[in-house]
Amino acid sequence: MNKRAALWAIGNICYSKEGIKKVKDMKLIDHLVPLAEQSEILSLRGTCLYILNMISNTEQGRIELEKQEWISHWNSNLGMKYSIFQLIYAFYLIFRLDNDAE
Repeated sequence: MNKRAALWAIGNICYSKEGIKKVKDMKLIDHLVPLAEQSEILSLRGTCLYILNMISNTEQGRIELEKQEWISHWNSNLGMKYSIFQLIYAFYLIFRLDNDAE
């Protein structure tokens, strides 16, 4: 639960330009993408996905995510600030389970 609370805090901080700069300086985004792709806990992957979506709400956030090869798209047709991840790209990475133990 503590990890999820920390993730939600990071996501909410990233809603502002100043916040994304602080998170960038702390190199937290570098850890979020691998956590979203590789965590053994699927609910944690889902939380990370939502947090990455929150980060992509600023231009600087989208730039930082692109550096991690995480693609996001700004959708201005919805009449509100809302971004949509290209889940086709991320679907396999997020929902796969490593079966090396078999």
